[in-house]
Amino acid sequence: MKKVLIGLLALSAVSMAAAGDSGINLRVGGDLGATWSKYTEGGVTYLSDETDGLGGEVAIEYLYSVNDNFSIGGGLAYQMHADRADQEVTDKTDKWTNDGATYDSVPLYVTSEYKFITQSGFNPYLKANLGYSFNINPTDSKTIESGQTDSYKMGVDNGLYW
Repeated sequence: MKKVLIGLLALSAVSMAAAGDSGINLRVGGDLGATWSKYTEGGVTYLSDETDGLGGEVAIEYLYSVNDNFSIGGGLAYQMHADRADQEVTDKTDKWTNDGATYDSVPLYVTSEYKFITQSGFNPYLKANLGYSFNINPTDSKTIESGQTDSYKMGVDNGLYW
């Protein structure tokens, strides 16, 4: 399904690019300040909100220039979220480590861009994306206690991308 969506987007972007004032942007980015939602129950934190490593994104966008300042279009990205840091858990007399509970995302979105034209040649811009994120590749949460590993299935909901 992902390959079909990527192929259709690329094909439509190439055909629309031939029509005139438009362009295809490729983006590559890093996620330097990511955090996860902390999971706490009964005063005990079971999953950390800290990350271990870096995340990243690769995206392709099609933009059509409405005028010199304003463009609209659409895009598709693949986001690799940073791993969740291990969480040392102490509950009464038991000690264990939890890790995992991560996923990747594939957002499909519409985009708009407004360029501020200046005389200096430096042209800042504002950009907004709005779409739907398909969350994929969930990893199970793992508990490691006394050399034994237990896995817990993780479910991830798709949702709004902005």
